[in-house]
Amino acid sequence: EAIGELRNSYKGSKDPGVLHNLGIVYQSIGDHRNAVAIFTRTLADDPSNADGHVRLVKAMVSLGRKDAAQAHVHHLERLSASKPELLPTLKMTRRFLDEPDNKSRPQ
Repeated sequence: EAIGELRNSYKGSKDPGVLHNLGIVYQSIGDHRNAVAIFTRTLADDPSNADGHVRLVKAMVSLGRKDAAQAHVHHLERLSASKPELLPTLKMTRRFLDEPDNKSRPQ
């Protein structure tokens, strides 16, 4: 029901924040395929969205797509070069990517 309401909200407003929130909902219920699709769309509109990259990495890793996730870690590296406040986020994301078993961890 919440997903339907968010979808309707996004259709009505086209607010990228609503779309991002829809991706978070998909991720929280374990629907990583839809989360990947949503975060990919949000990042196409705003490639500097660090949270979008982190969430996309986690969703991709949950689907066993570590190689694809690595590209978004590299993007976070580039973002953190001009935004040092992102360094802890980058470190956490690298650690997540390097852990052997992420599929069973909550997103």
